[in-house]
Amino acid sequence: MSDDLDKTIEKLGVGKQEAPHRFNYDHLLDPQHIAQGYSLRVTVPSEDDYVTHLYHNGQKVGKLESGRSPRGHETLMINDATIKPSEPDHRGKGLGVKMYEATYAHAKNKLGYTHVSGHLHSTLASRVHSSLAQKHGLMYEPEPSGISNAPGPYDNRMAPYRYELNEQDLTKAIKNLQPGKITSETGDSHIWDYNHLLPPHLKQAGYSMHIEEPKMEGGEYTVEVKHPSMSPAVDHIAGRLNLTHDANSRSITPEIADVHDAHRGAGLGTSMYEAAMAHGYHIHDARVVAGDKHSSSASAVHAKVSQKHGMGYQPKLNPKAPPKVGDYDAKYAPYSYAMKSDEFCKTFNDWLGKLEGGRAEGMPDKEFDSGQLEEGTQHEMEHTNDPKIARGISKDHLAEDPKYYTKLKQIE
Repeated sequence: MSDDLDKTIEKLGVGKQEAPHRFNYDHLLDPQHIAQGYSLRVTVPSEDDYVTHLYHNGQKVGKLESGRSPRGHETLMINDATIKPSEPDHRGKGLGVKMYEATYAHAKNKLGYTHVSGHLHSTLASRVHSSLAQKHGLMYEPEPSGISNAPGPYDNRMAPYRYELNEQDLTKAIKNLQPGKITSETGDSHIWDYNHLLPPHLKQAGYSMHIEEPKMEGGEYTVEVKHPSMSPAVDHIAGRLNLTHDANSRSITPEIADVHDAHRGAGLGTSMYEAAMAHGYHIHDARVVAGDKHSSSASAVHAKVSQKHGMGYQPKLNPKAPPKVGDYDAKYAPYSYAMKSDEFCKTFNDWLGKLEGGRAEGMPDKEFDSGQLEEGTQHEMEHTNDPKIARGISKDHLAEDPKYYTKLKQIE
């Protein structure tokens, strides 16, 4: 989750030119990086290739190679990113992210690239792309590659990717999405009109959206999208999202989401989730979205909504995914993220680890390697100002993989 959502790629600026093909990007480094002797340069040896180098006290310690993609002049291809394995002191400081930021800034602001793409990449690399996308309003959507038996941190479990370098509307946080209004009643339920959250092209195409919620508080509500092409026998419903909400944890949980085959690909899933979150945030004072194992298509929707509204969804593969049944492959593990872009919910620890499959529930600190736990807590402080929250996140990761932060260093 980003605390600096206004810092889009465009606002990162262009490095100062030091030589005909060399640009200084030290302005993107944090003050502590500069104090520790780091510097950042982008070199453009040819029209179609360039390299971002990370230096420490004048010595090269990191490199990110990129070049023009065969897909077209507007697409930058990421070829390789490394920080020297023989120099472990340079890892775990966020320097890998800085190399990507310099690369993206130069690509968009100096060379005119509009998209970035890459090959098969690891689960850890996918997390870095997700962090960059959430910080800068990009639309990276991770998809499994189908490769599940590759060893080590470079597991190639994520498919090739492509996303825009143009920033999205990051001012449209969930708290700024207006709630619907009760427009009618049906039996024991209120009907809330949420047509205002449908994009204009969907409204013009005849779609409508509402939320149905029992008059008596029951802890659940349903988002429905209707279209005239659907049969009256199904009440013209083209898409539906069922949710529950919990006042104690201030959370909403998507239960079942479905869009009719004839209406997929139109963006209905994103609109339904936006309505569900706006309703949960404003009507039920919810601040967290938490759910169970979910599919690749559901993960893509969460990633898109999260990146659009500055939230912190982090996809994690489900190591015990059953065989795929239709579109519901259960490839992704349980998740939880805050609906506010500027803070985690204070009740984080009340629900952290309570999700089905959560491995840190009830585990004291002594059950974790003390070095890994301290390292993980320090790393997670990049995402929150609360040490207790950071420690809770760290424990959840280490319960899943005792060497999680050691592996994470290898791509930073």
